[in-house]
Amino acid sequence: RSSDDEISEKDIDMLISEQYKTFIPENDQIIDIIPKNFTVDTIPNVLNPVGMNGTKLSANFHIITADRNIIRNLKRSVDKADLNIKKILLQPLATALALTREEDREAGVVVVDIGAGTTDITIFCDGTLRHVVVVPCGSDNITNDIRNGLGLLRSQAEQLKILYGMALITKIDPAAVINVPGLRGLPAKEISLKTLYVLIEEAMQEIIDYVVIQLKQLNLDKSLHGGIILTGGGAQLKNIKKLTEQITGMSVRIGTVSDYLTENAIEKYANPGLISSISLILKACDDFEYANAKSLDGEFEPDENNAKQDVQNSAETIVLKAPLANGASDTSNKKNARIFQRIANTLKGKFMELFEEVDKEVME
Repeated sequence: RSSDDEISEKDIDMLISEQYKTFIPENDQIIDIIPKNFTVDTIPNVLNPVGMNGTKLSANFHIITADRNIIRNLKRSVDKADLNIKKILLQPLATALALTREEDREAGVVVVDIGAGTTDITIFCDGTLRHVVVVPCGSDNITNDIRNGLGLLRSQAEQLKILYGMALITKIDPAAVINVPGLRGLPAKEISLKTLYVLIEEAMQEIIDYVVIQLKQLNLDKSLHGGIILTGGGAQLKNIKKLTEQITGMSVRIGTVSDYLTENAIEKYANPGLISSISLILKACDDFEYANAKSLDGEFEPDENNAKQDVQNSAETIVLKAPLANGASDTSNKKNARIFQRIANTLKGKFMELFEEVDKEVME
């Protein structure tokens, strides 16, 4: 190519397409390819080369793969629900993108999504994705430790975790106890509140230790100035922010999607435990917007009737809590509000409570 030619989105798409020829294990399938950074001629670490002049364009990529059998099982489940899969997504990355902004990713940030069976750790540095890992440890581990440590049923252990869960022990009366109903006429069982808190704190420490290990392996434990964002159901434990700060020595905040919700919906839905589902919907909106913008050379003014049909086709699939997802560019809250309104109009009862009519000032 001539040095006078500008690099375009088409050039990047062609470069990404070439990566699908990359050798991967026979039983795996490439589900997404995410550029980390580009090199234009001799200029390295270019985040967005579009509009630059150059004769040679290369890049480093994250190639995301999944076991073909897992994909088949996912597709079979969706098919049985009379739905269609439009795209398979890396869910931890969708969550991280929903909770961070461009400045967060440039400063360096860790998003820790503490789910039931697993914890997703997504790390950004210098504006690019550096690492994604899913560790087999989540809030269910806390429940199991309570159950085994106190000799309770799983349902009882789960209820104690929800009602009395505290990630970091503060002042407590050593003599304080909780009465747990006995089984089949047996007397109630007295549980030491301090013992319960110790079990919860130790289990949560184990989860946060996984985060520290990942950061140290990447030599990023001292260079992420954006701190840690905690989310997921496990992030609702009291004092989890303080515990994480003590263990990691980093600033910590709890991540929610309240910026994307209407005022009336915030109290009910701005819950860290709902972040996975909502982030996938946000990603579907972002993909929908990007596709229409490309088809109109950058002007996002799709036909309303076609827009509603396209959103319905994608949103009905994206509401599933898929275990996979890909990356996306940032979109403003105003743009998301417009797309959310279209989803609400199309899906009617399915999401009307969540995506209530957005205030006109936000829509403008």
